[in-house]
Amino acid sequence: MLSFEIQNSPRFAWIYQDGVPRAALWDTVLATQFGSTVVPSLGSIVPGWTLTFPRMPSLNLANSADIDRENVFRAARQAATVARRFESEVYHFEHGAAGQGSLVGCGIDLAHLHTVPLGFDLLSAAIKFGAGYATWTTERLDADLWCSLRGVEYYLVWKSGSEEAVVGRSLKPTSQFFRRVIADRLGMAETWDYKTHAFAENISLTQKAFAAHDREY
Repeated sequence: MLSFEIQNSPRFAWIYQDGVPRAALWDTVLATQFGSTVVPSLGSIVPGWTLTFPRMPSLNLANSADIDRENVFRAARQAATVARRFESEVYHFEHGAAGQGSLVGCGIDLAHLHTVPLGFDLLSAAIKFGAGYATWTTERLDADLWCSLRGVEYYLVWKSGSEEAVVGRSLKPTSQFFRRVIADRLGMAETWDYKTHAFAENISLTQKAFAAHDREY
């Protein structure tokens, strides 16, 4: 039987259960590493944007088993090597929902980590944009942090390769927070919602970049 989380997240049930139909062309596996699955992101405002899912489903990465979370990070760092074909700096982030149906969870209700290449500092942009949305701190990516995030709504972002993250403990739950930040910073504020702006051309570029990486290695 599918877990509670998967039942409420039919769009990504195909990752965890054989025979579940895929909804769209972008529901493709870019890489499977360390038990984690990397897929392109619907609503890729920039090319190279991916999502990494843990081996076992959970509501958020704070609730994932330590080994599954670490393997997500390892797979996401590998995805970052491909993302650097588009920009030299790559960021990882998570919208950490505390419950099913939360606005913070951006409509997926399933743990996953975003990896995105950007030509600007997402950490400072998130703090500036999100001044009224969360209380922000800089903390080490360690066991203490993950323990502190269980049961709370959070936004989490760090530069790939860093051991420190910017953490926003939510004051005002907001759908697709980091997408809003990125779209605003790029002067495309109206395009933040993946439900209305798929950016299929950028998804295709991501798929081609991973295919080229596979051929080279």
